[in-house]
Amino acid sequence: MIRVLLVTLLTLSSASGLKADVPVDFDAAIGAYESGQHEAARTAFERMARAGLIEAQFNFGVMQLNGEGGSRDLIEGSAWILLAAFHEHEAAQSAEQALRDQLGEERMAEVEDKLEILKPTYSRQSLLERHRPQPCSENCTNGDKAAEGFDQWPELADDPDITILAGKPARMHREPPSYPHNAAARGIMGHVRLGGWINADGHIEHPHVISSDPGRTFDRAALDAISDWRYEWLEGPPDSLPTYRTNEISFTLDTDGGPTLQELGRAARAADDDPSAAHRAVWLIENLELVHQLEQPLSNESVITIIHRSAMAGATAAQIDLGRRFQAGKGIEQDAESAEFWLQQAAIEGDSEAQFELSRFRDRLDPEYRRDLQRAAARAGMLGAIIAEIRTQISDPDHSEPEFLSDLVDMLPSRLRDDSDDGLVTRARQLMDPN
Repeated sequence: MIRVLLVTLLTLSSASGLKADVPVDFDAAIGAYESGQHEAARTAFERMARAGLIEAQFNFGVMQLNGEGGSRDLIEGSAWILLAAFHEHEAAQSAEQALRDQLGEERMAEVEDKLEILKPTYSRQSLLERHRPQPCSENCTNGDKAAEGFDQWPELADDPDITILAGKPARMHREPPSYPHNAAARGIMGHVRLGGWINADGHIEHPHVISSDPGRTFDRAALDAISDWRYEWLEGPPDSLPTYRTNEISFTLDTDGGPTLQELGRAARAADDDPSAAHRAVWLIENLELVHQLEQPLSNESVITIIHRSAMAGATAAQIDLGRRFQAGKGIEQDAESAEFWLQQAAIEGDSEAQFELSRFRDRLDPEYRRDLQRAAARAGMLGAIIAEIRTQISDPDHSEPEFLSDLVDMLPSRLRDDSDDGLVTRARQLMDPN
């Protein structure tokens, strides 16, 4: 009776499982279950349950209770269902009463003991409280890992053009981008985040746009600029090259606080009315270095509060932003676990940018999870992830997947796909058709 009730509530099928990539977002996990890929679905639901997703906690409990995709565990499965019920998940609350009616007092006591173990670590409230940002200013511990490398080269620490990449110092040679005429004429300002792989010559291979605001307005100018950047290795190149690096380029105009700036200021302060719009406004104000041009400058505490409120409201852009701030110690105490948590919230919702960024957490995530994240982001069309997955495939030819590789190459923009001098694409085509 329990099995029928819970599976009905979950509205899942019971087809036999097939080996597949483990989904990294909730909708894909539901789809995997419905197509009979129970082992993959169970792993996905477990990951999400431990990240605090209430629906996944219920689904993971159901699969444990029914022995789907793995061994049957009546006690732990019931405890996960009760944890979802604790969060007022409607189906879990209905299932809880059925469990209490059928398990009896002795077994329910075991379930409740297990529930008390799960609550402090995996309840949504506990996770949100643990990963709440603490604003800081001059007392903030700078978590920039690149800065830590200057301990070996203290004489270089004050040079703004020096950075540490893969453990080696490099001088950055950068020219400012050209401001698009149409944008300048209309007084539009913006910001572009880019990625690329730095090679032994110090050039950036396969530069690509990760995100931009306004979308597409400054993408081409930013790509043209970064394509000419170069990193000069001061003590020889690192062994682990090419290395992935993100950069940010802002496009700003001299302004005395015109209508655009006024609009941004008003939106940033309207966090209660529209948290997502407030986050976008404060993000632009910061990245365009406009904070001191506002009539009422925003404090760091106000900035972090707006971003956190928007992230709590489910805005994936704010969750990614908060994750990056935790990772770098930008305005808040650096915390890799909290960075992972907030990026995972966006990744679970299917945000490919978050999935790709999370896939690069080499020190925290197991290799299979990172692989699943990268492949999911690539399938979603995230250009950085597509290129990264092609690199992964050609680095291990014996385990390459010609059909998947062909799909990835087809997803590349024509400037890369049709470049006969691009060694990455050439090698990929050889693996796709070895004859």
